[in-house]
Amino acid sequence: MMKQSFILVAVASGFVFAAGSAFAADAAAGKATFEQSCASCHELVDWKGKSEADMSTMIKDVVAGKVKHKKAIKLEDAEIANVSAFVAANAK
Repeated sequence: MMKQSFILVAVASGFVFAAGSAFAADAAAGKATFEQSCASCHELVDWKGKSEADMSTMIKDVVAGKVKHKKAIKLEDAEIANVSAFVAANAK
């Protein structure tokens, strides 16, 4: 019985780790979205030192209209994650 439980936990853990990597943000796609939706007003240096989580929260607030912003922006969750990953990795 213990062996079966261990195998079940091991298999379930494998699925969790595989799913996590399948949903990883794509910084290359984030660059394209940043250039299309953000770069006309913002530079990467504007967010120097911001984490990916900080960027994601800020962009979600802009998209939701919670933060005053020059223009309305519509981005999907995956696009927000991608832009956040790109900015966090490149705003140095």
